[in-house]
Amino acid sequence: MRFNRLDLNLLVILDKLLAEESVSRVAQQLNMTQSAVSNALRRLREYFDDELFVQVGRRMVPTPFAEMLGAQVRDTLVELERISTSRAGFEPATEERNFTVITSDYAFLVFVAEVVRRLRERAPGIRIRTVLTTENAAEHLRQGVADFLIVPEKRTVEEYPREPLFKDDFVCVCWQDNPKIGDSIALEQYLNLEHVGTSMGPTKVPHIDDELLAGRGFRRNITVYAPNFTLVADAVVGTDRIATMHRRSANIWAKRLPLRLLELPIQLGGFTQMLQWHKHRSSDPGMAWMRTFMRDVAAGMDQSVK
Repeated sequence: MRFNRLDLNLLVILDKLLAEESVSRVAQQLNMTQSAVSNALRRLREYFDDELFVQVGRRMVPTPFAEMLGAQVRDTLVELERISTSRAGFEPATEERNFTVITSDYAFLVFVAEVVRRLRERAPGIRIRTVLTTENAAEHLRQGVADFLIVPEKRTVEEYPREPLFKDDFVCVCWQDNPKIGDSIALEQYLNLEHVGTSMGPTKVPHIDDELLAGRGFRRNITVYAPNFTLVADAVVGTDRIATMHRRSANIWAKRLPLRLLELPIQLGGFTQMLQWHKHRSSDPGMAWMRTFMRDVAAGMDQSVK
């Protein structure tokens, strides 16, 4: 297909080149020969009258013009995908479709798992793929790699639509037979005891509980780091360590493991988990149905986190 003498298929190749900065990797991803990708790049250079990429070592570094084109090309491809998948309506009972959701293991445990269970009854042909939240989550949403993003409100992306799903707060968790802790825990004891924390991703971005504590001038004595939220409870059992967990997930784990839940000796406040999606896909009937479905599942959750 051509538009203003531009073969729109070339935009797919340009988008991949901007992401990979390598002709060979793009050729492999698109199941093309390297010479075909190189020829496509030549045609793009002729059309836009710009080098687009400059070879620096083994990398193909985009020119300023190519970088400027990048966001526009990605938005165009997302819109074309939306148009190509548009239908007059969406019939959940018979529809077959894949949705990718970027979320944390915590949100999967307390929310997405319930979404998946209910989809089995309402829309058995819908398949859900989840991807763990990373620092590139917003970029994945922009590129159309993911359909939805579920994150705390303070981690939302300003440019995309959002709506609240559910609220949560934090609770102290310890082993049921922890000899150092009684029916409650004082602030001094909370700060002095060893903690199990989380450390996820290469940049080790502080989590909300750490930020809330730091904002009040406190710091935990973390001696064990779990690679994700759902392993924290296991690391507490059989030790005298404690952990600060999301209340909803702590309630779930307390039914599976010998744990005790204690109110924190300091008020950290709570947070709201938000749902986001690409603005160009707001009118997609399937996306609209999934948003409503997830909103209904969230509404059915006990909105009191106590």
